[in-house]
Amino acid sequence: MRKLFAVALLAAVCSLAIGVVGQRGASARGYLDIDTTVGTPYHHFVISGTGWVPNSALYVHFEAPDGSTYDWVSNYDGSNRVFVNSDGEFQAGFVPMNAFPDGTYGVWTAVFETDYGTHASVDFTIVH
Repeated sequence: MRKLFAVALLAAVCSLAIGVVGQRGASARGYLDIDTTVGTPYHHFVISGTGWVPNSALYVHFEAPDGSTYDWVSNYDGSNRVFVNSDGEFQAGFVPMNAFPDGTYGVWTAVFETDYGTHASVDFTIVH
């Protein structure tokens, strides 16, 4: 009985530790969501993020199917950054034809990176 209790206690402590570590990773890197994963070059895609460091800036670039990269340019201030609000959230919208007019069809990756080197990415597909 004593061994069973010790094993149960150890399992509970380990699961608590894993939850805390996972939470720290979430606040350091954050999560991304995209409104739709497939669209034409004229579709307005919206990427939103949660769990990021509040009041921080994220640098954004796109990786094309052919391996080339494009910096995202904000319509708000012309920079390649997205600003996270005090709740750790943001939204960034783009139209592929405007963001990378000579881009190609296929699967693209949007990469959001912090000053600390952490990043997250989300894929989307541009179709005819």
